[in-house]
Amino acid sequence: MTSYEFEVAAKNAVIRWMSQKCDIVFDVTQIQIVWFAHVLGNKKAILITLGQDQMIFEVTYNREDDEMYIDCYTKCYNNVADIDTTVHQKGEEK
Repeated sequence: MTSYEFEVAAKNAVIRWMSQKCDIVFDVTQIQIVWFAHVLGNKKAILITLGQDQMIFEVTYNREDDEMYIDCYTKCYNNVADIDTTVHQKGEEK
């Protein structure tokens, strides 16, 4: 499977999952790949849906077994975090 074929298959997997599990219809323009890797013949991508639901999907293609796996996550929160560049040691107070 080429990288392009995997991208199409991953988006199609997300479209099918959203249709079956959430009864929501998406098309490929409403799904974006935010990260992609090809390691040792296997491919993995992180995809997001655009819109109110903001679902996050991890899609993995296992070349050896010719199988594709899909994991779904929802965004729980988005907070501003303090930037702390101090290296803290175990037992040390922060």
